[in-house]
Amino acid sequence: METLWVARLGRSTLELVEPAGAQIVEMGSARAVFGGVLDNDADFDAALGLEADPGRNAANLLLRAYLRSGETILPTLRGAFGLVVVDTSANTRLCVRDPLGVYPLFTADAGDELLVSPSIESLLAQPEVSGEVNVPALVDHLLHRWPDPTETFFSSVRRIPPGHALRLAPGERHLYRYWEPIPAEGPVDWLTEDEVESFDLVLEQAVTRCLQRGPAGIFLSGGLDSVSVAATAVSAARERGQAAPWALSLVFPDPDVNEEEVQTRVASGLGLRQELLHWDEAVGPRGLVQEALELSARCASPLINLWAPAYDRLAGRATGRGCTLILTGSGGDEWLGVTPMYAADLIRTFNAVGLYRLIIAQKRSYDLSRLRFLTNALWHFGARPLAVEAVGRGAPGVLRARKRGKARASIPTWIAPSAELRDALVDRALASDPRLSRPAGARLEKPHPRFYLEELRRSLDHALVSVEMEETFEQSLRVGVPIRAPYWDADLVQLLYRAPVELLNRAGRAKGLVRDSLAQRFPALGFERQRKVSSLRFATSLFNSETASAWASCGGAITLADTGIVDGKGIDPAVQKFLTQGGDARSMQRVWDILNLEAWLRARV
Repeated sequence: METLWVARLGRSTLELVEPAGAQIVEMGSARAVFGGVLDNDADFDAALGLEADPGRNAANLLLRAYLRSGETILPTLRGAFGLVVVDTSANTRLCVRDPLGVYPLFTADAGDELLVSPSIESLLAQPEVSGEVNVPALVDHLLHRWPDPTETFFSSVRRIPPGHALRLAPGERHLYRYWEPIPAEGPVDWLTEDEVESFDLVLEQAVTRCLQRGPAGIFLSGGLDSVSVAATAVSAARERGQAAPWALSLVFPDPDVNEEEVQTRVASGLGLRQELLHWDEAVGPRGLVQEALELSARCASPLINLWAPAYDRLAGRATGRGCTLILTGSGGDEWLGVTPMYAADLIRTFNAVGLYRLIIAQKRSYDLSRLRFLTNALWHFGARPLAVEAVGRGAPGVLRARKRGKARASIPTWIAPSAELRDALVDRALASDPRLSRPAGARLEKPHPRFYLEELRRSLDHALVSVEMEETFEQSLRVGVPIRAPYWDADLVQLLYRAPVELLNRAGRAKGLVRDSLAQRFPALGFERQRKVSSLRFATSLFNSETASAWASCGGAITLADTGIVDGKGIDPAVQKFLTQGGDARSMQRVWDILNLEAWLRARV
């Protein structure tokens, strides 16, 4: 299972304060701490001329490699880990988080020393670390804005983003990206049709890396992502001589999201033992909202995944069945699909045929109205980004003024009553907008799908993605087994980054790389025409039935008001208005956001 640790990094020292969950090793003038899992240790064995030894201390192996090749080893690391190195001879200290951020890594200053840990809670437990909450970050969270990928909801604790290393040297504190799925500059080496056939092999490698942890369960929905992971895991487990994984399926009561028939037929077709957990049993008599609020109060950050309480109970069934690992299909949407920002590149290159094909593929794959698809493709993700960029190049002051006005107008009157705080929020929004930092007059290569690639990069760098990864790590701690997503494997992401849109949307539908093979394997289940299931209506219905009583039970946003995050006089009328607006999704989301943040903050202040 996942374990925790705290390392104290001095100018020339490195020690474990809480040593239970990490390895520490010393070689000459260098020391290293390693927590987590290294997936490609055999590569380092070969590079160092060592005999393969699955039980070898990863800290020892990586320190040897570092002393031989320095920081050049970092881009080759694979796994879910945090690595800390102090090299006295080079007067350098390093803190490294794995390429995709599956393993959290946080830092806190302690005088001349730096505390490092995968756990915010463990850092806050240290006497030198303040538990003061980061009010601007919490307000931005309430506004669904996450401008700084390095900050947390505590002023004293910083995050090392995925794929980044923090280098400390005399007079230097440099945070940099060490792993790139493709080169940051220059042309993209796009995959050919023949090369894309290697996808199945790389996905199998990603799943096999996870299965090294032992007998697995799989959170199996009826969607393409988790089914593709399940199908691959069956063959990978067989090759390793392991028992077939357990299919772990949550059965929703709403017909819009109930996938029980597909879940059971996939499990039967793959020869999987299955644990079906029905909704009422998963959430208990108090309902999902109350369960989620109580869980949020125990988390290091306000809860992101509303369904977490139900999946915690499903995971409990898995551990009872002897599973030592749980796999998920998370990451499939990000890497198998095509971001709609590709529309801007197609319009920029006057590719009307490509734009038509993109719209058709999206319409066939997702359940939105025709008008919504056209509006998104032609304006929101098409002409609008181009227009904004043109204004930014030609009149950056106009764009900055427009952005400032929109940032200020987006803050409701009942949020951030302090003028000083509002000004700070606007400044944070401007500082985080890449359109305002792009050089004026910059020329663009028309064949280069830059909007598409920049959107993919945001999937790596966005703070909310890190928070979701960290939440999954916390869930692993709660349920007692690691939870892994093969689609967040660095080698698989690297391959999918280079897959042209035409291949990702093969046969005119999203996720073509897995859709065809699953349709052939399960010809009666309709995977060739399946659309993404949306839980929005079901979630809105739950909010409608449960949030009013939850708001009454909590007695209002008292802590949010005391902290200056909301206006104490304006918050209650605002919530009452949301509760009486007919139960639309946006209003119910607002109430949940307030309740969630209030529950979390009460446990902290």
